Amino acid sequence: MIGFALFSAFLGAKGGQWLVGNMPSWLNLLLQAVGAALLLWATLWQLDPQKKTQLGMSMVERTHGWLFRTMYMLATFLLFLAYFWPVGG
Repeated sequence: MIGFALFSAFLGAKGGQWLVGNMPSWLNLLLQAVGAALLLWATLWQLDPQKKTQLGMSMVERTHGWLFRTMYMLATFLLFLAYFWPVGG
């Protein structure tokens, strides 16, 4: 997870500037809003107590954990991309 965040920061700081230049400010706000919404949704979804079994190894729980990690990584990617990509106007 740390490596993914560092990759997102590097991509936002250098890759975005090299490939397409500065990011418009509206896109920065959109990436921040979507990233924050995904983080909040994933966190609240993970706290649902109805998806727990005694052993914690059911298919529903495994899928739930996989979806949680996927949403969390996507949200982290979007937030780091919005934070480190230079805004130009």
